Amino acid sequence: MHKGFAPSLSLSRRQFLAAAGISWVVTVLTPITMTITVGYILLAIGVSTAVGMIAGIYPAFKASRLDPIIALTRS
Repeated sequence: MHKGFAPSLSLSRRQFLAAAGISWVVTVLTPITMTITVGYILLAIGVSTAVGMIAGIYPAFKASRLDPIIALTRS
């Protein structure tokens, strides 16, 4: 089992093979040509990181501006 942040950014063989297999099936069954490039992988990682950070930071920022006593009485 990997520990830390960096290993979680890498694709496992199983995930890569699944993505390549889905891409191949779509290419064979439809007229859509699908390619998986390093740029698309980095874009997906960047967008998901940004969404995750916004989803975590925004509520924390709002909570930090509340008075603790009032926040406890509201919940």
